[in-house]
Amino acid sequence: MREGVIKIDLKRAIILEDARRIERGDAIINSIRNLAAELERKYPDLYELDVLAQALYFLCRSGYAQSRPLKYDIDLLIVHLCETLGVKRDDLILTNTLTLGWD
Repeated sequence: MREGVIKIDLKRAIILEDARRIERGDAIINSIRNLAAELERKYPDLYELDVLAQALYFLCRSGYAQSRPLKYDIDLLIVHLCETLGVKRDDLILTNTLTLGWD
């Protein structure tokens, strides 16, 4: 039986959000590590910078699979990423062969 995997496209989402921020005159995100820092500031009780940055890199490169533990609730993390980056879940996710309770 093949395991399900979820993989996200943070680079594209960061570029799009940075373009919106430039238009508003706000500071840009520019990197996955800066995104992790912003999420840690917004949700200090949920995320730790180094652990979150590593998890985000992992989600972009190889993706999340049920057999590989992730410290954070994947559903909630994706909601927070979508809110922070101003994107829809379907625009953020590249590959989704998991059933995560979204439907």
